[in-house]
Amino acid sequence: MDYLEAEPSPSLSNGTLPSSSSSVASRLYLNGRLNSRRNSFNSEPELMQFNDRDSISTDFGNATNQMSILAQKLNELQEEKMMVNEEKSRLRTDNAILQERVHLLEEHLHATEQRWTEKYDEERAKSRELAHRMERERQLEAERESLKHQMLSNEVAQSEREKDRMAGELKEARGRLEKLQEQLVEAQQEAEKEQTEHRQLRREFDSYRREMSNRLEDNSVFLEELARQADELRQSGLDSVPRQGSLTDKIIQLEEEVERLSMDNRELQEQCTDLQAQLLHNSVECGKNLLADAGQPSLAAELSGTGMDHRRMLDIIKEQDIDNQKLRNYINGILMRQLAGDVVYERRPAEDLERRATSQPVSPSSSSVFARNALERFSLRQPTSSCHRQTASPTPQQQQQQSNFVSRLYNSIWSPQWALFRRKEETSAEGNGADNAEIGRVPEDPTPSAGESDVNKSKDQTPSD
Repeated sequence: MDYLEAEPSPSLSNGTLPSSSSSVASRLYLNGRLNSRRNSFNSEPELMQFNDRDSISTDFGNATNQMSILAQKLNELQEEKMMVNEEKSRLRTDNAILQERVHLLEEHLHATEQRWTEKYDEERAKSRELAHRMERERQLEAERESLKHQMLSNEVAQSEREKDRMAGELKEARGRLEKLQEQLVEAQQEAEKEQTEHRQLRREFDSYRREMSNRLEDNSVFLEELARQADELRQSGLDSVPRQGSLTDKIIQLEEEVERLSMDNRELQEQCTDLQAQLLHNSVECGKNLLADAGQPSLAAELSGTGMDHRRMLDIIKEQDIDNQKLRNYINGILMRQLAGDVVYERRPAEDLERRATSQPVSPSSSSVFARNALERFSLRQPTSSCHRQTASPTPQQQQQQSNFVSRLYNSIWSPQWALFRRKEETSAEGNGADNAEIGRVPEDPTPSAGESDVNKSKDQTPSD
């Protein structure tokens, strides 16, 4: 068996390893069977001797066969030993490689453990720092939430107080609203009453205006008839009744004054038309402001003010009717005295007319028509040339008295119209308040006219009869 061990193993010399562990196990099994068979041959010498005596000739062949078999088995065992040696060397090599790998893995494990330990320490430090920071943030958040809770509690308490206050104010507002609603209902009822009264006053005013227009037409017809009769009497009594020069001169001067006053009357009528248009425009603007502006007086107040204006207007119209009667009597007296040649009128014409003009106020509309018609009819007669030759020129004092008389007569006709405008202005100012005092105002001259100043002077200078 020694020579078998001396031979080098082809697999070890080549440095190759067996293919698998199953082949190594089969070879070890065969080696065990060969060893057991060899031991059996050594333990039976007697059987071999018996066989040698009986059949020496056959044993040699069997021995040869056995030798060949043994040689073959020896070769097989040698091969198996070589394979076992190869397996051992391979296992030693694998063991060395594995040990080296184990050392490498241990070094790697140590490095990994060290690295992960450092990383664990770092992460632990970071975690501690993060925990401290989160704790601080939690404390700050808790403090902030506590402050917020305190603020919210204060706001809730304030809101409760505000709610109580608003509830009280709401209750008061509801009470005021109920009162205002009651006042509104009363105002609506009052407005309905005022509208009904306004319509009734409007109907009364229209009926009274129609009556006055009819009476004015009758009076105008009567005055025309009276003027026609006066012209006939003047023409018939012109030659029979001698006229004094002073009366003729006064008539001529009065005719000139009448012409001048007619021109002034036309101008004033144009001004009156303009003022009426302006008054209408101001009334329209007042209505627009009443509908547009919420701060203006209410409709009920306007209606109540309008009703008062109509009542005052009716009173003023009644006063004008009385003044018209006085003016007609005054004009009739003038015409009759001029036709009859009254001596009293010739002696004291200026004083009598001044007293009548200053003591009897007249209306602005109808009185102006009557006076204008009367003066125009009074000035129809033209003086003759003989009258011009017989009469002497009037003195400046007489001219001044005549001009004062005419101006007083004219002012007695037109001044009530301005008084009516002023009354309308006062009533509109009382109804609309201080903000609307200028709406619907008729512009008036701040300086008194010449006629008004003469009337004021005549009141002090008029002699008593």
